[in-house]
Order: sequence, then structure tokens, then C-alpha cells
Amino acid sequence: MAPGAGQGAGPGRGGGTGGGVGPGTGPGTGPGRGGDGGTITPPTPRTFALTLDGTPKDLRGRQILVTFWVNADGSVARVETDPEIKDADYRRRFLDVAQATQFHPARSPAGLAVAATMTMTYTLPTK
Repeated sequence: MAPGAGQGAGPGRGGGTGGGVGPGTGPGTGPGRGGDGGTITPPTPRTFALTLDGTPKDLRGRQILVTFWVNADGSVARVETDPEIKDADYRRRFLDVAQATQFHPARSPAGLAVAATMTMTYTLPTK
């Protein structure tokens, strides 16, 4: 067998190059409109009575951050502490009392009630 020789031809056609350039402009407008700015007014406590007896000795007098996730109706959806309270019984009782806190809800710049978070520093009882 001898190697083949000849002019081969195939079905392909075309120049195989492209410019990669297009008009790339537009009016820069759309149907939306910008906001009026402003800030959300944070929620404020309506009732706040984090009073508990039996604070564990290692926590007495310590400050913790208590973060509330407040619904648009002022009820509390979730509560977390920082640092986390390690004593399981005291943590459960503390979070139950905190969960019962009622708030005046946060307000949007337009005055609508909205969900928001609020963090407060709380000093644990010394007894």
C-alpha cells in the first residue's frame, strides 16, 4: 500500500472569520423608578420584661447581646443571644421570656410596617 496523494475536497464553505462588533448602544431607560431614599425606623419594644430568677453563677451580671427578629405585626419570630447561653434550662427559659416580647414594628420610609431585626444589650441578673 502506498500513501495517498491528491487534492482532497470537502463540503465546508465560508470564510471562517468574524468581526465581533455590534451596535452596543441603547436608550438607558426602563419601566422602573428609583426609590425616595430614607431609612427604616427600627422596631421598639412595647413590652420588655426579661426577668428571670436562678441565673447560673457563671452568667450573673454578664452582658449579652439579644437579637430579635420582629415580624411586621410586632410579634417576635426568633431570638438569639451572643454569646450563646450554655446552660440549657436557663437558655430555654430566657428565650421563652424573650420570645414573648411585643414590639411596635419597624416602619419603611413610606410608613408601612415591615419585618426587621433589633439587637439589644442585656445585663443578666446577679441573683
